[in-house]
Amino acid sequence: MVCSERESAGMLSGFVTMRVSVFAVFLQTLLLGTAYCFDDAYDLFKFVSRPDLMSPKWNITYHHRDQIAPGYWFTTPFKFLNHGLDDVKWVPCQMGPMIYDNDGELVWSGACKYNQRIMYDLYPIELGGQTVLKAMVMHSEFPVSDCGAGVFIDQSYEVVHNFFVDKENNHVNIHEFNYIASRNTTLVTTRRPRQWSGHALGLNEDLVWIDSNGFRAYDLTTGNITFQWHAEYHVSLEESTLDPAYFLLDHDQPKVRVPFTNFTQGRPWDPWHINSVDQNSDGNYLVSLRHLDTIMLIAGDDGRVLWRLGGKHSDYILEGDLKFSRQHHARYVSHSRERDVISFHDNGSGEQDRDFQKPTRDYSRGLVVELLRPVGQPQRARILKEYKRPDRGITDKRGSLQRLQNGNVLMSWTEYPAGYFSEHTDDDEVLMEARFLHPNRLGTYRVYKSTNWVGAPKQPPDIKAIGYGIGINSMTAIYVSWNGATEHKTWKFFSADKFIGQTNRTGFETVFVTDHRATTVRAAAYDATRNFLGRSNDVFVEYVNGWVPTPVDVLHPESLSPVGLDHDTPDLTPLSPDSAIPIDDSAPDSPTIPDTSTQDDKKDVPATSTHTTEHLTPATKPTVALTSVTSTDISHPAEMATSNSIETNDGYTYIPSTVATPETNSLYLGLLGIPSVIGYFFILRIIYRQVRGLLSSRISSSRGYAKLFS
Repeated sequence: MVCSERESAGMLSGFVTMRVSVFAVFLQTLLLGTAYCFDDAYDLFKFVSRPDLMSPKWNITYHHRDQIAPGYWFTTPFKFLNHGLDDVKWVPCQMGPMIYDNDGELVWSGACKYNQRIMYDLYPIELGGQTVLKAMVMHSEFPVSDCGAGVFIDQSYEVVHNFFVDKENNHVNIHEFNYIASRNTTLVTTRRPRQWSGHALGLNEDLVWIDSNGFRAYDLTTGNITFQWHAEYHVSLEESTLDPAYFLLDHDQPKVRVPFTNFTQGRPWDPWHINSVDQNSDGNYLVSLRHLDTIMLIAGDDGRVLWRLGGKHSDYILEGDLKFSRQHHARYVSHSRERDVISFHDNGSGEQDRDFQKPTRDYSRGLVVELLRPVGQPQRARILKEYKRPDRGITDKRGSLQRLQNGNVLMSWTEYPAGYFSEHTDDDEVLMEARFLHPNRLGTYRVYKSTNWVGAPKQPPDIKAIGYGIGINSMTAIYVSWNGATEHKTWKFFSADKFIGQTNRTGFETVFVTDHRATTVRAAAYDATRNFLGRSNDVFVEYVNGWVPTPVDVLHPESLSPVGLDHDTPDLTPLSPDSAIPIDDSAPDSPTIPDTSTQDDKKDVPATSTHTTEHLTPATKPTVALTSVTSTDISHPAEMATSNSIETNDGYTYIPSTVATPETNSLYLGLLGIPSVIGYFFILRIIYRQVRGLLSSRISSSRGYAKLFS
């Protein structure tokens, strides 16, 4: 298959010298074989050091980048709400909890760790004196609960606390997993199909299946349920604005009305549809019921409705342009006896292909609303702030509004698919917009942003090294990543006890190219102040042309290469045992490499620009066969012992087409499925001419390859 222009650019993103661009293409082709740029994966990150992870890329438009709030993005891409492990289309891991930086670069993917389970509401909170991530794992495969589990994940990405919703009477509703710090309580929305008297609905049917919605409050100290509420006991079905035909229509069928008898336990009528719950200082609960177009306050003692905002029986007079519908994510901003301020996402429309209710607006928006309850006067509500969807489109399901610490607002429009969100100033100036690069692959629910996260995984960094060439034409490409780590800024590389170079971290995966030949290599990570953070395991260098380094080559690399070394670069000659470099925390320093990958680039960004997250793309896709086993412990990933397999740092097992060792290196080229020996002869001839030209014209300086690839 011919690579697209986009993919070719991605493969070359790590090489900034135009003179070597053609050479780099052929080099990567030889390094990993058949070109890896199939049409349906251009929008996914691909990593040589982590071939099991393929996270979605973002298409980002910056309008005023200097005003964007700092922080990481917390999101959970998904495709189907009931996605199962047997859907091999989504291998390697593409769905699940993920963290990105403000440039749309992947920081952490938990897709493999959680077996691509659907997860929601990923966000950092303070729990028990430490910062943790909270998330709801949906459709759990764990035997103790097939209804969902709440998890709290520490900074090393291990589960430190979890709880399960009982499966006897309730199922987790995907919409909410809210933590109330002042009460150490978590709020979870629930649903349970029930049979209801058709006569009570004015029908001639004895029983009708409905979806009863509600919520629960869990005390995280004891695990006990402290409060639960069911809409069926407090809210009349008459308040519903959802036509009963809703869940009985297929997307590609015209709207038709059907009798109530068509509802089943697996497909009940959904008259209330709860999608958020929050709690105020009085202990009462703010609840959004989408199919009533109503936000309610529920008494924390007996569950009675204290007031309604919107819907058929609003207790507030809606002033101005406040009429809203199919809303999501209602949250308290402030609360007092006579005045509340709340925020929520006004969708303005239901699912346009299945909801009979007409839209109340032409576009979706975020709202901050003031609720006034003056004594002896009518209760009134008015808009304080409005945040319009930038493209003036409709979000017909899901959505959220987050108020950021610097005063900005993050709106998650969650257009499904595409995962659309935007950041606004307090007065609704759009600062940036982001969507998944592929318009139809994946969607999201809520996207959050926070500065309150430091990732420090227990697993070591992942590394892969590929050697090319013989004698003076040789070089080694080292790919290194550390899934979830946030503090490392510099990578240093070693062969045995010899320091061979360093480079700044560049995104999730960093590529370092050197002319040093070795049998094994490793990488060490350092923070901005040069403190040692962690190191990878030693890995064999995979030589793609069949050449295996001899002891002479390793001990005396300078004898085979005309490339000189900078006087400030550590000597690569062998070290005596008593003078070996301590790898863990005192690797020798080398000249500081300017960091050109982060803040400096932002200074030159125009007022409005479009950025698509790209990455140095491996030239081939290793053959991957993924295996997962159901586990009863949510804190431990599935494992499976298999011959000739590799278990990733996240506990995910995959089987590469070739596991290269010094003994098998000579066979590596033949195992890659080379289409034609003759074709590679001509490629090698071209490469040889390129190398000869480069060596004669560009690599006469003391820094050699380091200048070309720095």
